[in-house]
Amino acid sequence: MKKKKISVLVVFLIVQLAFTQSIKLVGPRNLNLDNWDVPIPRVLYSDDNGTIYHYLTEASQPRTNELLRFDESLNRWINVTDNSFLIGNGAGPSEGVPQPDGSIIVVSRTFGGNAEHTVHTLFPDGNFEEFGGPTGLSGNNAGAALDIEKAPNGDIYYSHSTISVGVNHWNGEEWIPLPNVVDSTLGGSSSLEIDEDGALYVLHSNNTTDNTAQLEVYDGEKWNTIYNSEDNGVVDSNLYVVSSKEIYISYTIGDEAFVVLFDGANATKMGNPVKNLQTTLNSGELLKSTLGKLYLTTYDSDAGFYVFNNEENDWEEIENTISDRGSISGFRSRLLELNGSIYNTFNESNGITTVKYTPSDSTQLPNENRISDFGSFRVSRNVQNLFFTSNAETEASLSVYDIIRNREVLSTTINVSEGINNFQFTRTGRVSIFIARLKDLNSSQQELIHRFLR
Repeated sequence: MKKKKISVLVVFLIVQLAFTQSIKLVGPRNLNLDNWDVPIPRVLYSDDNGTIYHYLTEASQPRTNELLRFDESLNRWINVTDNSFLIGNGAGPSEGVPQPDGSIIVVSRTFGGNAEHTVHTLFPDGNFEEFGGPTGLSGNNAGAALDIEKAPNGDIYYSHSTISVGVNHWNGEEWIPLPNVVDSTLGGSSSLEIDEDGALYVLHSNNTTDNTAQLEVYDGEKWNTIYNSEDNGVVDSNLYVVSSKEIYISYTIGDEAFVVLFDGANATKMGNPVKNLQTTLNSGELLKSTLGKLYLTTYDSDAGFYVFNNEENDWEEIENTISDRGSISGFRSRLLELNGSIYNTFNESNGITTVKYTPSDSTQLPNENRISDFGSFRVSRNVQNLFFTSNAETEASLSVYDIIRNREVLSTTINVSEGINNFQFTRTGRVSIFIARLKDLNSSQQELIHRFLR
């Protein structure tokens, strides 16, 4: 068949119809599936098919960590591990790196006579297996407060603190400890993030400066301090890296939570501080959406869910429209963006509550069969497939440009079939906004640029 030019091209994932903002429960309020003792949200994520998962830990013995899957048709959470992921004498505070198939790589600290760090992969069917072999850290060297991230090249890193602040590196063959960020500490947590170029950042409490939030970057040999908060008395802190030029730091002092934007050289406080009732347990979870809005959660029994208003240069409380009028506490919360909505999971009483917030501006996609002159699409944390429909067979050039990081990430020639096409795209980094350009090579037709959102 002779290949012809593309005359109609539709690029989309999901069109989210929303005209007014709303909040609704996802599953039951105050979920407790197995007599959990203070369940703590750790990771909220989705797979390539849009299925939502939630990895949580328990605060008290026996410290069984669980993986939940949300069944949208039944509107309920299913415990896929079902009390089976019990390692050693129980796993302590734990974080994870989600994978496109719904599995998650988690790091934990066991309890008992000889505590050690362990890394496992939990699968959507509830099975699990050790990842990478022994970490080499045990006893007094096995501090808690673990955080784990995946670099653009696929390497895995996790941070730990309490005894010292350090980072362990899986290079595909073995675990290798990097030089300690801090050799000794009186406690506190460490937050690890990796930017688009693979640079490692660790945020921790500096106990020698009356407890400030201190940010370090690794240069391949040693850690260098690039930011120290102007405020003293920091109780807890959290790090969120969008890019090397857009780094957010949240921390609590007294009953207030602060957010700072660091551009690699200068730091700017964002708006006024917001209420944070539980000063030692939640410093503020952050998420930047596809549309560029920054969301924040803090522990406030009346509110705790905010979006930053750029025009007012301040935080704006998101109105609670849940039908049962229960509070959105933001205690130990985790955020996820999916299909234009923001999901917020938090601890409430002795259970877990998840809410879905749909902002009024979530409808940003062109109508079906519409060809626009300019647009953008985003590949979310797990989505790696681009879908488009053509009425003809042709050869085309496909290029992808990252708006946030200001660079081209893909340039290739593809064969386009008549009907639905699916092109696999490997995304690195965290949240970003991309532009896709598809140009017919068999005609002089100008490039078509289309918008779609995950």
